[in-house]
Amino acid sequence: MFACISQVSSYLAESTLSVSQDPDVIGADKGEHTITEHWLPEEALSPLTTHVSQSPLTTHVSQSPLTTHISQSPLTTHIFQSPLTTHISQSPLTTHVSQSPLTTHVSQSPLTTHVSQSPLTTHVSQSPLTTHVSQSPLTTHVSQSPLTTHISQSPLTTHIPQSPLTIGMKNSECTEKVGYFIM
Repeated sequence: MFACISQVSSYLAESTLSVSQDPDVIGADKGEHTITEHWLPEEALSPLTTHVSQSPLTTHVSQSPLTTHISQSPLTTHIFQSPLTTHISQSPLTTHVSQSPLTTHVSQSPLTTHVSQSPLTTHVSQSPLTTHVSQSPLTTHVSQSPLTTHISQSPLTTHIPQSPLTIGMKNSECTEKVGYFIM
């Protein structure tokens, strides 16, 4: 596109205008002037003009597909959705174009480094394999266990205050007069 514009502009710049005041020209008696345009032949114009603004082989390419600053891509640097471009906006052969299928600054890419939620991130807040688990089913510090050693009241105590088989007799000689039993 830019080469065509440069050719047209150089073609118009090489054209000359001559004003004819020949009395034989129609309308010359009314003081009118006829403009004759003299155009240069097309073979005099070169298809390779010198004023080409953007060449497909520019030297100032900011991001090359074989750069040294590679973040996570196998061949790029800071490319978010395009694998092969540098600052292209609307032309497939220009630099600094805003919308192109080969742009560099795209926000979501499957090969970006700074992804907030990724299936392969390292800083995961809640993971099924975390080490710092607050409540685990296999904890060691159990507050109340069904097998505690300190039992407050046992059904088999040794200190019995009153025995159900106490015998009291009035006469210790075991005569016919037997006393009473205290059950």
